[in-house]
Amino acid sequence: MLEIVCALVVCTVTVGIARRCGIWTLPSFAAILFAVGYSVRLVLLEQSGQDVIFDAFTVQDSEFTEMAGYGMLAFFAMCTGMVIVSLAWKKYAASRPAAVQPGTYRPGGLLAAYLAGATVQAYLLSSSFGGLGAAITALSKRVFVGESFALAANLTPILFPLLLMGIIQAKRQGSQKLHALALAVFVISLPWMAIVNGRATVIVAIWALALAYFLAFRKKTKAFALLVVAGAALATSVLGLAWRASSQTGRPFVAEISRYMGNSIYISSESIPLFDHARVGMEYASVYGSSAETSVLNAFSVLIPRSIWADKPEFLPQILGERLKYTELSGLPAGLLGEGFITGGWLGAVAFALIFGLFIGLTNRYLIRSMVLTPLAAWGVFMAVNTALVGLRTGAQGGLTTLQISLVALPLVMAIGWATKVHEKKASVQRAPGSALARPRRVTS
Repeated sequence: MLEIVCALVVCTVTVGIARRCGIWTLPSFAAILFAVGYSVRLVLLEQSGQDVIFDAFTVQDSEFTEMAGYGMLAFFAMCTGMVIVSLAWKKYAASRPAAVQPGTYRPGGLLAAYLAGATVQAYLLSSSFGGLGAAITALSKRVFVGESFALAANLTPILFPLLLMGIIQAKRQGSQKLHALALAVFVISLPWMAIVNGRATVIVAIWALALAYFLAFRKKTKAFALLVVAGAALATSVLGLAWRASSQTGRPFVAEISRYMGNSIYISSESIPLFDHARVGMEYASVYGSSAETSVLNAFSVLIPRSIWADKPEFLPQILGERLKYTELSGLPAGLLGEGFITGGWLGAVAFALIFGLFIGLTNRYLIRSMVLTPLAAWGVFMAVNTALVGLRTGAQGGLTTLQISLVALPLVMAIGWATKVHEKKASVQRAPGSALARPRRVTS
C-alpha cells in the first residue's frame, strides 16, 4: 500500500512541476523520468508479483517498502535542488542584460553537414564491424566484444545539434520545404540513432527537439504534441525491445512486436528502470561495501585513452556486470540512486538526488534565456537533455562522462555553425547632416 501512496505523491508532484515550469523544460523531463522509472516501475513490479530484478536479484516485501519510502525522499531532494536554484536566480537574472540576438545560419548548410557526418559515422561503423550490415546486426543485439566503435558512437553529440539548428533555422526563416525536409531527416534518423546509441537516445532526440521549439518560439504546448511525444516514447520502447529480441533470438520481428505490445506500459518502465538499478546498487553495497572511487572519481578518466593509461580503471557498469552477473559482455548500471547508495547508503542516494536537482535547475535557467538557437545553444539543449537522462538512468558517473564527451564535441559544432552563418557586410558609416563628421574639411594650400 505504501508503494502506491508514494507513487501517487510523486506523480502528483510531477504534474505540478509540469504545470508550473512548462512541460518542455528540464525539471519536467527529470520529474517524468523519475516518476516513470522509479515510482510507476515499483508499483508495476509489486502488483505483478515479480520479485526478481535482472534475472539475478530478488526483492523482498520489506525492501519494496524501504525503496518506496527512500525513493520518494530522493525525489523530493531532487525537486528541492530545482527550487533552490529557481529562488536564488531571480535577483541575479533581473540584473543581467538582455541576450544578444545572434546571426542567421543557413539551414541547408547545417542539414548538409549533418548528412555528411552521418555518412562518416556509417563508414566508421562499417570499418569496425566488417560491413554495415554486420554493424547493424551486432549493435541491434547489444552484444559486441573486441570491436571499437566509440568514435562513431560519439559523433552523435556533434551531429544532432547541427540537425536541431537546421530544423529551427528553417522554421524561423519561413522555408517550409526545407523545414519539412529537415523534419523528415530527423524522423528517418531516429531508428539509426537507436541502433547506434541505444533506445534512450530517441527519447533524448524527441524531447530536445520539443524543447528547442519551445525556446525558439515560446508557443504553448498543444495536447496533440503531448500525445505525439508520449506515443513516440511508447513506440520506441516496444519496437526497440522487439527489434533487440528478434536480433538475439532469430524470431520474426512482427511476432516479437505482437508479443510485447500487450504489455507496453510495463515495457516502457523497463526502458528506464531506475528502481531496478537502485536495487543493483543495494546488492553491490551489501556484498562489496561502499566505495566512492568506483563511481564519481573514475568518471574523470573517460578522455584518457587506455593506450596511454594501461591501468585505467573500469567504469561502474562494467564493474557491476563482472562482479554481480559475472559477465563481460554487457554492463549493469546502478543509476543515480544506486550509485548514491554505493557511495553512502540511502543518505548518499538522497545527496546525489539533491546535487542532480541543482544541476537541472542551473542548466534550465541557462536554457530559458536561449530565445534563439546558436551553435552553443543547440549543443546546450542536446547536452542538457542527454546528460539528464543518462545521469538518472545510468548514474552520476554516466552523466559526467557524457558531459565531458559533449564538451569535446562543442568546438567542432561551433566551427561548423560558424561556417554556415550568414556573414553580413559591415555597412558604411552614414554621417548625419550638421554633425561634426558631416562638416567638410577645410583645404589649405
